[in-house]
Amino acid sequence: MDQHLALAWHVEIFARMKRLPPLAKVLGRSAQTQMTSRQSNDEILAAMRSWAAVQNAKMEGEAPCSEP
Repeated sequence: MDQHLALAWHVEIFARMKRLPPLAKVLGRSAQTQMTSRQSNDEILAAMRSWAAVQNAKMEGEAPCSEP
């Protein structure tokens, strides 16, 4: 609930602004931080394999879809 309130508050504040600040400033990140926090290809691949395993496990319990 707190996250929803914070989101609504920020949406309203941004709606009232005539000019939006740069995204990096809003997020509190510098250009250097963005460059150093990038994921490697191996990290992305590991995350996708983990996500796919979870999705496959969820689908194993469901009935297969029939093709028309």
